[in-house]
Amino acid sequence: MAAALLRSRSSSLKIASAGLATEDGLPASSFAQKAVLELGADLKEHRSQRIGEELVAEADLILTMTGGHRQWLEAHFPQSRGRTFTLAEFVGQPGDVVDPFGGTQDVYRQTASQLEGLIEKLKEKLELKEE
Repeated sequence: MAAALLRSRSSSLKIASAGLATEDGLPASSFAQKAVLELGADLKEHRSQRIGEELVAEADLILTMTGGHRQWLEAHFPQSRGRTFTLAEFVGQPGDVVDPFGGTQDVYRQTASQLEGLIEKLKEKLELKEE
């Protein structure tokens, strides 16, 4: 959801989305698709991919949803240290993004709303222009 929301608000970045515990090629859940669509983003064409050496090597900045994700990445990909942050910490906010997996549509909406606020702060920090 974070990548879709950021893509819908700025096309000046190369954005990749990857998970720690996923299979390649899975679509976003219908709840996630609906939650971001309500905020003007699209996940219909999204397909999951597992984080790997190549993605880590290509990334200038890696933003995770939780501190646990950041710690896992840095442990498994030590070369990611110094450019891996939680989204919230990178924009100067406390806490983690709530994982809506297994939740209701309302839970997905709440997470999408949280992400929308963090993405706005990210755009400001990176000085991105509205598309």
